[in-house]
Amino acid sequence: MSFHSEISQVIPPLNEHDHLQGSPQSSLVLMEYEDYQCPQCQRANELVKAIQQQLADQFCFVFRHFPLRA
Repeated sequence: MSFHSEISQVIPPLNEHDHLQGSPQSSLVLMEYEDYQCPQCQRANELVKAIQQQLADQFCFVFRHFPLRA
């Protein structure tokens, strides 16, 4: 089994509900499940923004809303 096929089994495919910043063909793709109201998620997002500034076109951020509370 190749590395690419192993990764494609782990990473869920992108869909129309995903929020993308950057190209999904970038060398580094980060998919994050996050709740809009979670303070820890907001702090993590500050780190993601710093990574985006440093890596620019080499980085793609995929956001999926995952509410912690109903």
